[in-house]
Amino acid sequence: MFREWLQTHDLRSIDLNGTVLPPAANRAVWAQVDASHFIEAAEALADFGWPTVTATDYMAFARTGNRLIMEDKHFARRRAFCTLVTAEVCEYRGRFTDGIINGLMAICEEIYWGVSAHYQREVRMIPDPLHPFIDLFAAETGANLALCLHLLENELAAVTPEIVLWVRRELDRRIVQPFLSHEDFHWMGYSHAVNNWNPWILSNIISVALFAVQDSVTRCEMLKKCLNLLDHYMATVPSDGGCDEGIGYWNVAAVAVFDAAFQLYLASNGAIDFFSEP
Repeated sequence: MFREWLQTHDLRSIDLNGTVLPPAANRAVWAQVDASHFIEAAEALADFGWPTVTATDYMAFARTGNRLIMEDKHFARRRAFCTLVTAEVCEYRGRFTDGIINGLMAICEEIYWGVSAHYQREVRMIPDPLHPFIDLFAAETGANLALCLHLLENELAAVTPEIVLWVRRELDRRIVQPFLSHEDFHWMGYSHAVNNWNPWILSNIISVALFAVQDSVTRCEMLKKCLNLLDHYMATVPSDGGCDEGIGYWNVAAVAVFDAAFQLYLASNGAIDFFSEP
């Protein structure tokens, strides 16, 4: 389906600057959001310590099978970061900006944006920062950071423009370049059938392309590859749209295809429309 569309459409000729989500400065939108829960949660993060993932935390899964030793710290950081961003976007008083910058710096300093249970199947005990592997949560992290820049770039740059430059460099190094240069990541499907990793990751990579990639040629290359790879999933997904990991994974399987398609629909102001396809 997606490959067929690419055969008759040129992404380079489509304006992809439509509004997927408005920046935080658009108060007509964000001031209407009831964010009291997020603001209360963000206030409780005033002394959040951004727990460090150690080498032995990374190695625990290979040694003992315990993935939570590493993941508890990894996901605590992401929950805190997303809470602070959401609270600041909705309240927009600058109270949580320093916390967001701390989170951006902490995440950019991580040796790997994914989780140990994934990279140890693909690579080694300790991640090699020179050869980034994109797993589910590396892709999600990239999307979260890209969205943060999209929502709050001017506000962050007013405090320290260096953090914006740093995040852009890390997104390019960890997501953009590995995605464009690799065909050997198993979820891409060049050599065998794929599972729900494919749309889960690709929907997040589309977010990175739309929210953070400034070069239009690179953005189009990423989106074209995403659409081609999504067809590998469409060729293997069962007719009921189910996922072999259970019904709880439907939102990160078939629904992730809708996430991908809907972002492109909004960004193109409806010019990229797959929703009429049966």
